[in-house]
Amino acid sequence: MKKIILTLAIVALATVSSFAQKILTFDSTAVTQKFERMQAEDALLQKQLEAIREEQKKLEEELKGIVEKVQKYAQDAENTLLTDDARKNATEMRDAQAALFREKQSNAQQYLQQKAARLDQDVAAARKKYMDEVRETAKVIATEKGAGLVIEANPNSAVVFYNSPTLDITEDLVKVLNAKK
Repeated sequence: MKKIILTLAIVALATVSSFAQKILTFDSTAVTQKFERMQAEDALLQKQLEAIREEQKKLEEELKGIVEKVQKYAQDAENTLLTDDARKNATEMRDAQAALFREKQSNAQQYLQQKAARLDQDVAAARKKYMDEVRETAKVIATEKGAGLVIEANPNSAVVFYNSPTLDITEDLVKVLNAKK
């Protein structure tokens, strides 16, 4: 009887262990920081953002110049020391500059919004491209290590409370991803 129970226990243990899958983890923040191609693309996107900010500053300076002209023409239009023709001319110039301001302001807003939207799309596309590559690389490493599951386990994450360093494939991921240059 003892032999039968022992045999059944061994068979049950073997069956349960054959269904158990090894679980691997990785730190997505570390992978992102160490993935060289992703860092290079992020640097390019940052340069694009800086270029947009520079364009915005130039447009703001141009608009500021127009506002100064509007203010000067408005003062001249109210200046009783000037002739009626000069004040009338100043009023027309004020109105023309105010219209120019509204048009340029509207155009600048649309232009900057389009640039920002395009940059947002580029950032999202880059993130997707690299995270897809991380996902595929994690799949390959998991297969090589006989794992059935790979989960993100950042040190600051409340989702995973503990993960053994022997299950962490962060450095493997970074090494393979950076080798693909």
